[in-house]
Amino acid sequence: MKSLRHYVFAAILSGGVFVPFASAQTSISIVSGNGQVACTQCVVLPDIFFAPLIVQVTDGKGNGVPNIPVAWNVSSAAGSASFTANNAMSLTTATVNTDKNGFSEVFPAMPTVTVSYAPPTFFNQATITAAVTGLSPITFTITNSAAITSFYTPIVTVDYSNVPYGQTLDCTGGSATPGCQAGKTAPSFTVQLSAQGTMVNVPNVSLRLINVAPGTATDGTAGPSSSVPSAFCQTQAGADPYSVLTDSTGTATCTPQMGSVAGQGMVYALIGSVPPASTVGLTNTVINFAASGNIMLNVTPVAVGSVVAVSSATQTVNPSQSVTLTAKVEDSSGNGLQGQGVTWSVSPANAAVTLSTAGNSASGGTVTDNVTLGSSATGTITITVTSTSNPSKSATFTLNVQPTAPPITPAVITKVAGGDGQTAKQGAEFTNALAVTVTSSSSKDVPNVPVTFTISGPATFTVGSTTTTTVSTNSSGQASVNVTATATGSTSPATVTVTASVSTISTPVTFTLTALGLSPTLTKDSFVNAADQQVGSISPCSLAAIIAPGFSVTPAAPFLIGQNSLGGASVTFNGTIAPIQWAGVAGSEGEVIFQVPCEATAGNASVVVTVNGASAPAITVPLQPASPGIFKTIMSDGTARALIIRPDGSIVSLTNPARAGEYVTALATGLGPVSPSVPTNSLPIPPPGAVSVVTGQIIVGINNAGVTGTTTAQLSTDVVGVFLVTFQIPPNTAPSNNSIFSIGVAPAGSTTKYYSAGSLIPIQ
Repeated sequence: MKSLRHYVFAAILSGGVFVPFASAQTSISIVSGNGQVACTQCVVLPDIFFAPLIVQVTDGKGNGVPNIPVAWNVSSAAGSASFTANNAMSLTTATVNTDKNGFSEVFPAMPTVTVSYAPPTFFNQATITAAVTGLSPITFTITNSAAITSFYTPIVTVDYSNVPYGQTLDCTGGSATPGCQAGKTAPSFTVQLSAQGTMVNVPNVSLRLINVAPGTATDGTAGPSSSVPSAFCQTQAGADPYSVLTDSTGTATCTPQMGSVAGQGMVYALIGSVPPASTVGLTNTVINFAASGNIMLNVTPVAVGSVVAVSSATQTVNPSQSVTLTAKVEDSSGNGLQGQGVTWSVSPANAAVTLSTAGNSASGGTVTDNVTLGSSATGTITITVTSTSNPSKSATFTLNVQPTAPPITPAVITKVAGGDGQTAKQGAEFTNALAVTVTSSSSKDVPNVPVTFTISGPATFTVGSTTTTTVSTNSSGQASVNVTATATGSTSPATVTVTASVSTISTPVTFTLTALGLSPTLTKDSFVNAADQQVGSISPCSLAAIIAPGFSVTPAAPFLIGQNSLGGASVTFNGTIAPIQWAGVAGSEGEVIFQVPCEATAGNASVVVTVNGASAPAITVPLQPASPGIFKTIMSDGTARALIIRPDGSIVSLTNPARAGEYVTALATGLGPVSPSVPTNSLPIPPPGAVSVVTGQIIVGINNAGVTGTTTAQLSTDVVGVFLVTFQIPPNTAPSNNSIFSIGVAPAGSTTKYYSAGSLIPIQ
């Protein structure tokens, strides 16, 4: 079961309700490596090795997501393919977590190919998949060509007869000056791959265009360029960005599209390899399997249809003020044009200074400049941005300069009602901001006056986390701060004094606040099952939670191995430390998730909870021999149902229900003793080479009837205190989104049965 701990942590941190690891906004995509060809026997050529296979996991905003497990697997191979990952070689399966930018990579390899003519064998291919739980996997195809041993050159060859190398890509339909307008597509061209003529065709090999910097032999990268004229193939589904793949006949078709930068340039067609920039810093990687000669580019600019103001076209400003102005260069259809030249001008010329008088439009066609008005500027000032290629197109900004008002002298500082006399829990923010108003001797509000706030006592400012800060008054003469009570661990209330002062006013104002003492209210009912939150349903080795008002703990990320103290909290059972895996807040109450020590025994346990150095009185908490609890997930209709894994590893949902008759696996805690036993807080779980199975009788119920078939229950190998219960959905189960589900256990040697809270399963 891959990445099980991610499912369980998501479930217990949401109060026993599972939140899917890969959200609807998370995605995985190919970065580089699909469609490569190598010749591992061609020892006189550079194309002996494969470049890495790279994917990226991103969030809904396109940002790379770190520390996501990506499962790599050789899913099919005619030639015993393998890869290197995590510093281990010759792997066929491995999990490689994404780096800080969301990238995960492996280095593939295939053995040499033995040529055969009956039946014909001239190359081997392998598919390698990269998968993230909850997302569709990515598939890579790599090809290893046999060598013509007398020449040590690849048998797989490329027919370039349809590639327009030496020619200029033309969208004009036969103009005397061939070329293409920026952003337009040129006629498609094809390449054909084969082995020994047309006897064997080679599918799933990549074709892309590589930009060549003008006037140099330096290779660029695939895709559009923002600095030089460029062209690129439109990406085929499943291929690397800006590449296409050969079909079953070995034919690849590229439809070149021009970039946004106008001018003369070159590209070449690269077959079966990755962009040269992808191999920077790597050794023994393929540079080119096959490449055509250069293809010429003549990218002509798109005509400017308009220049429009994006920021407000009319603004009221003050002398010496700086203003940022933004416009957009568009074509006749309103599309933004990148790389278009513009000029900026001011009238009257001496009224303001622009940061730059000329520039080029950025992505989306935007142009931006900063304008600083002179100290003596008055009246109306116009700033104009004009297209250099079409001077008839421009946008004008009007700045109305308001006269400088005479300064108002601050004379009085007063408190705004609602800030004084508040109370807050330790670590919590006081509800209302502390605000003051600064006025003149004639009771006029005074803006832009620095007010210094100083704290005395166990509190800090919420923004900046300091005890002294300065805030200027707004247009209404008000300045305010938010204050947070410090988590000191004291059980006694403390006075917090905040003073607000202005340097030119002799009398400051003072706010008096109270930071409440630490007084968690704990009873035996504060202890619940971490999976289904049944009160008192805890047992040795199970996962449990403490949830209580006034239980002020510092939020801390989940740990695979529990900590003796976390978030300022520690828990002991009969003097034995209970390892804590998470600390935080559930709703308005403090919460910790921990493992009940395996050394504890059923019966009453004396439990001591300490928070920030202050211990609550010992509490007597009953421990059961077993305490089944089922982890749940909130499904698309908002209802919490059991967290169930189908045989293919997918999670049961309303759109992916369990099937009547199939064996599925539920995640639970508290199923009692196992054999072989494991100690508290132990990883790996169970010890290497062993499977710890539940010694008691497992009872699984569907729709208030016991299931038939083989039922197994064993400890997870990923997460402390979690069991995997595998059972068969009864073949005659009627379809329903809300089939009733429960787990029970009768410990070995006992006739007493312990049951989980009821849950639901969607069954088809």
